Amino acid sequence: MSERPEYPQDYYEEEYPEQGEGYPDEDQGKASVYAQRQKESDDGPRLLDSWFIRLLLAVILILVIVGVIVGGAYFQASSSRDEPLDIKAFPGLLQSSYQKIDKGHDLQTWSGTVQLAELENHYRKQMDDCNRLFSEPEEGQEPSDQTIESQNYVRTTCLLDHSHDFFGITQYVRLTIAPEFTPEGERTGMVNVTIERVWKE
Repeated sequence: MSERPEYPQDYYEEEYPEQGEGYPDEDQGKASVYAQRQKESDDGPRLLDSWFIRLLLAVILILVIVGVIVGGAYFQASSSRDEPLDIKAFPGLLQSSYQKIDKGHDLQTWSGTVQLAELENHYRKQMDDCNRLFSEPEEGQEPSDQTIESQNYVRTTCLLDHSHDFFGITQYVRLTIAPEFTPEGERTGMVNVTIERVWKE
């Protein structure tokens, strides 16, 4: 009986019987990928993989930013209205009364013998708007003829308003210029200026 001839392949199998078929590196790589996928599958879906969660987080972030901006604007608007508006008194007037009505609300009166036109012009420059009030025109007098020097001139009312409507913060000054009259309706020459100030109510 003849002996089995030896071939190179038989020699390779005898030297490295543990390798068998295939390549060790390739099998190990496949096993690693499979294990990673299996781990991800076991862990379940990630929280940020949901489009709803991402949208919710974006909305929350936007709301926080808007809240910070609005809060800063409110603080600035509020702090700038902690004090009453300052109105420069007309030279020659003396303060005749002062009344603290409430927190953030006072009333003061200034009096003196001054020219009405100059007085009104002084305060008009500091206010937003001023309006004159007249009584019924005198006989034969046209409305267009009514001036601050007319006998039927009653008063001038002015307003300076720095209130913040959005945040509901109040800050304004209401000013009234009124000449004094005798019982007969003649001017005495004395003029009263009433200043009402309201702030941060």
